[in-house]
Amino acid sequence: MRGRSYLYEIPVFYLLLTALQRALFPENFSFHLSSPSPYWLGILLFGLRYGLFPGLLAGAASAGLYALGFKLARPDTRVICLVGDGSFMMVPQELETAVRYNINMVTMVINNSCYANVKIKQATHYKGRLIGVDFCNPDFALLAKAFGAHGERASRPEDLMPALERCLAYSGPSLI
Repeated sequence: MRGRSYLYEIPVFYLLLTALQRALFPENFSFHLSSPSPYWLGILLFGLRYGLFPGLLAGAASAGLYALGFKLARPDTRVICLVGDGSFMMVPQELETAVRYNINMVTMVINNSCYANVKIKQATHYKGRLIGVDFCNPDFALLAKAFGAHGERASRPEDLMPALERCLAYSGPSLI
């Protein structure tokens, strides 16, 4: 997705959140987001009552930490953490913690190979000049398996719901 405007990715977040809304309502669940775009779409689709949205109140890599803590505090609640690849790669060891303590939650990584929030600000304030915002990622499904978690890949919108259903049915931590 390099070279494309971040705004073109907003429909991807909308599709993800809409799919999650269909899959999880009216069940008891908590949804954790860390980036501004999924944060606001999450508020619009789910409202504040269905989730903890620390995104704009905490650091970029905080959603996974909140999700782990929330799942420990309320083990009967389904917990999904939707996080960007930049935020996730700041603290991927959260997945190891989830495996070690068998914390059953789903982490969904939006892989756009950039620090999207920083990219938006640079593009807006520096006339499109971008520095240090694009990067390469590992295979996240294989990374999850390397930590001992269940790993899935959803490369197309139609892959998302089956992957999410398998992750929700898994009896331990999983990552899409």
